[in-house]
Amino acid sequence: MDGWIDLTEFATKYGISSSTLRRRIRSRAIEFKLEKGKYLLRDSQQTMDSAPLFSRIHSGSPTVEAGRFFQSAPNSNISGEELSGDLERLQAENRKLREQISELETLVQALENRLGGARV
Repeated sequence: MDGWIDLTEFATKYGISSSTLRRRIRSRAIEFKLEKGKYLLRDSQQTMDSAPLFSRIHSGSPTVEAGRFFQSAPNSNISGEELSGDLERLQAENRKLREQISELETLVQALENRLGGARV
């Protein structure tokens, strides 16, 4: 049986925002326990896989990374394999960003539904 860690530890270990974890807990998308007022999550890859729309916290800005790629592309010393690897990495980052946008759109929709007729 896997161990349990608190929400903050889980967020740090797996690079996930605490607010995303709390949303997953509220929607019952991941297994959790509540002990002494603290949320505990199972410390396992299975927990990660059970809610695949986790937002990852990235250290590098995608815009900066893309800028580096395009600055290096005209250089004739770069092989096709290197460019292909860079392209695949950027495509993967693009997929992750699209998932994050989708998750944020869902959150906005949920918040708008919660507000209901409260708009001015």
